[in-house]
Amino acid sequence: MEPNAPEPALRPGDVPERIETDSLVLRRWEPDDLDARYRAIAASFRHLHPWMEWATEPPTGQEHRERFHCALRWPQANVRSAAVPRRLGYRLDRIEGDGVKAPAESGRGMVWIKER
Repeated sequence: MEPNAPEPALRPGDVPERIETDSLVLRRWEPDDLDARYRAIAASFRHLHPWMEWATEPPTGQEHRERFHCALRWPQANVRSAAVPRRLGYRLDRIEGDGVKAPAESGRGMVWIKER
């Protein structure tokens, strides 16, 4: 940390995994929540859209799955560096077209996911 820098507001471990009261339970999303979360988003989209103009359409099932899981996108042409997500516990979900943005790119990307 830089000298005279403010202390961080939260440190690792400051936020509990679960908070319970007599009438409420707050917890992190879990993989088993995927379908219920998607149904809630789809059912609420019209009501919430006026406050979320950036969300022009409700997410597709695939988009929701990627957001719910931790997803990485990796250029397919960069085969050696693809070992990085694998070592971090991600698994290759699919390879898809993502456009050529630089001369050495193949225009195809690998999508890696890690269940939370």
